[in-house]
Amino acid sequence: MKPDPFTLSPSSTVSDAARALLARNLSGAPVVDDGGALIGMFSEADALKAALDADYHGTGSGRVGDYMSREVHGVPVAATVQEAAELFLRYHRRTLPVVQGPRLVGLLSRGDVLRQVTPARATSP
Repeated sequence: MKPDPFTLSPSSTVSDAARALLARNLSGAPVVDDGGALIGMFSEADALKAALDADYHGTGSGRVGDYMSREVHGVPVAATVQEAAELFLRYHRRTLPVVQGPRLVGLLSRGDVLRQVTPARATSP
């Protein structure tokens, strides 16, 4: 798990959010409110939709809160590796937010889980 992941605000512009994702080589980021509660996820696909909407309507790109996914599947901080793996398989996500109640505490990747379930290779002398 990556503690204290990069997050976005729902009031951020989509343009700023897209630049931030690109600069960090991220495919998406959690969106949190002023109190640190997880309220959504914003992805590259959301940014593309906003760009197409802006191009079609001739408007600005909008705000993250207008385009983020509000249906968020968080992994409880006390979840087992098996429970986390099942969530990844059920929701087909690359990363899942780790939550303690409503608060975001980290971000878990499929690789994080895979490293836990894959036995280390024995090295031969």
